[in-house]
Amino acid sequence: YSGSIAAASSAPFYTGSCNAVACPYASTGANVPAGCKCYAGYEGSVTAKTGSPFYTYSCKSVLVGGTFALHATVHNRFLRMNGENMERTSAK
Repeated sequence: YSGSIAAASSAPFYTGSCNAVACPYASTGANVPAGCKCYAGYEGSVTAKTGSPFYTYSCKSVLVGGTFALHATVHNRFLRMNGENMERTSAK
């Protein structure tokens, strides 16, 4: 939760408010206290903590460092990211 509460001399004897912190980037859920999950295609976790921003998270794309390919129809070839290297097939 984020916010502050201070004592007051009249009812309801406090001022201020605390609000649930929204789920961070690359995660989904009602809010941090209710629980956040990393998006599909991401791995990691979201954990509530004291102090701003009131959560720690490690949601990272599973594609980072992975291999995936795209087909370029204009050039009729595949482009593949293999870790940090981009590779291509010869034109067909």
